[in-house]
Amino acid sequence: MAQQSLVLPAHVANRTLPQWLPPNLSADKIRSCSRPDAIYILPLVVGTQNGHQRYIQAVHPLRWDVHLIEVKYCDETRPEQQLARATEQHNGLKHALAQQCHKVSLQTILIGVMGTIY
Repeated sequence: MAQQSLVLPAHVANRTLPQWLPPNLSADKIRSCSRPDAIYILPLVVGTQNGHQRYIQAVHPLRWDVHLIEVKYCDETRPEQQLARATEQHNGLKHALAQQCHKVSLQTILIGVMGTIY
């Protein structure tokens, strides 16, 4: 949608990346990246400072361990196609974050149409 300059209706959830996630990326680059189903960043809470918890935004990205999580459905006989599709879909975001963060990995959960989890 972003590549086609389409605007989301007000009742639709925002599927772009949060502005604080990819530091030092332009707004155009953020909109062009595909958002995974979940983003898990360690450490989410880093100790306390004066009795207050510190959140990930207060930690320099070089100390982030970022996990991009994608859930895909696939045929039980051909899971490789969806695995390759997930890798290609999030390659741009993974590469952009890897330049700024300590570690970035893509975790793909494949679920077969009959319920098999790969």
